[in-house]
Amino acid sequence: MAYMEGQTARRLLGVDDVNTFVVNAKPGARAAVEEKLKSLCGKSGLLLQSFADLRRRIDTIINGVVASFGCCWPGFIIGAFGWPTR
Repeated sequence: MAYMEGQTARRLLGVDDVNTFVVNAKPGARAAVEEKLKSLCGKSGLLLQSFADLRRRIDTIINGVVASFGCCWPGFIIGAFGWPTR
């Protein structure tokens, strides 16, 4: 995936109102396409991210949320015992 600011996309690629591009490469051409995209993104100050990188990032975020709930539940139980009963 390549994220582009609108003016940059219009200037480099001649497209309007697009911030993200998903590029599908043929199985044998993946490495060549990746190198070409890295070069383009490096020259233009753009972010290039593979689907695997995006997936890892989302998994990390979800695991962090799940872990935070795991750390919080003992506090809820202890707090329930300390709740005033009057």
